[in-house]
Amino acid sequence: MSLAFISHADLREDQLQAAWTRMRPGRDHWPTKFNAAMQDALISRVLRIAAGAEARRAANAARRPAKAQTEVRQPNPTQIRAALLLDRKRAAAADRDD
Repeated sequence: MSLAFISHADLREDQLQAAWTRMRPGRDHWPTKFNAAMQDALISRVLRIAAGAEARRAANAARRPAKAQTEVRQPNPTQIRAALLLDRKRAAAADRDD
């Protein structure tokens, strides 16, 4: 499965804004305004990486097929009866009915 490629140039401003909104709490040293954060080279790079990762995650999730529902199978009654009749210890000892 090939992964989606999202260029940092392809990121929209709303994606960057969402990444800033997600990452801003707890980072008191970051600027309080989005535009000021984008002027800082390091913070803007971190935001581009985070927004790109989220965009790739969403693109790959959209391309991934939905998981098939597994049905619960009931055991075959014939197999259950055969398993109950088989004495495994006796079979391992090569004991036979005479």
